[in-house]
Amino acid sequence: MSQLTRKAIMKCTLELAEKKSLKKITVKDIADECGITRSTFYYHFSDIYDVLDGVVQAKIDEFNEEYNGEMDKVLMRFIEYSIIHRKVWANLFDARGREWLEKYVKTRIHYLALLQIRKMSEGYILSIKDVEIICSFYEEAIFGLLMRWIIKEEKTKTVDEIKDTVERIEKLFEGQLELIISNMKK
Repeated sequence: MSQLTRKAIMKCTLELAEKKSLKKITVKDIADECGITRSTFYYHFSDIYDVLDGVVQAKIDEFNEEYNGEMDKVLMRFIEYSIIHRKVWANLFDARGREWLEKYVKTRIHYLALLQIRKMSEGYILSIKDVEIICSFYEEAIFGLLMRWIIKEEKTKTVDEIKDTVERIEKLFEGQLELIISNMKK
């Protein structure tokens, strides 16, 4: 029952964040929308941002499981999911600022990149510096795309147009991480 309540809170919060600014959403709004008490909300989450963090982490875990940890596919699904919910990301940007959002997104991407690199480089000794360079590359690239599509000049593109671009990126960069790791082994 506890997991169902947690999921319901995440779903309600996401729906509310699609409709209005995070600055205007209260815990009472979420509790009313979910049909729970405020104390039930606080049993599961500390605040609205904690709920959204739970949403993102649940999606990353879901994509990671679905694609057996293949970072490229997980990242592409994460981007696609983010674009579908770009209003929420824009609201996060407005509420918390670019610095917070950048740190948040890059931390998630770093985590995924590190998992994939470890998985693909089993049995090899890789330089910490090289691993950090790869992680930084993916962090900057993905965050830059998200900002372009969510906040900046390309926010007028439709979700379908962006999904098409994501599919092209996936095709263009397919196998690149494997190539990078094989180059590191030399």
